[in-house]
Amino acid sequence: MILALTHLGGGFVRQKIALLILRALGGIGGALTIPSALSMIVALFPDQRSQGRAIAIFGGTGGVGNGEFCLRYKELTIFTLISR
Repeated sequence: MILALTHLGGGFVRQKIALLILRALGGIGGALTIPSALSMIVALFPDQRSQGRAIAIFGGTGGVGNGEFCLRYKELTIFTLISR
């Protein structure tokens, strides 16, 4: 809920500082979703070996996805948009 509300508010705000604050709060809200996702993985994969693979894929895809986005769309990051 925090994630959705802060990003919705960020779409309507016109001040740079307010946008940065809302983005930071949205990041915190996004980080709060990770423990529940990991507990779902643990519940869905009771076998130790498959559980380890699922957690590795979960962590790996997050890192690869973030890196790929930053490399491809670096002009769309929030810091580039604010510095203009």
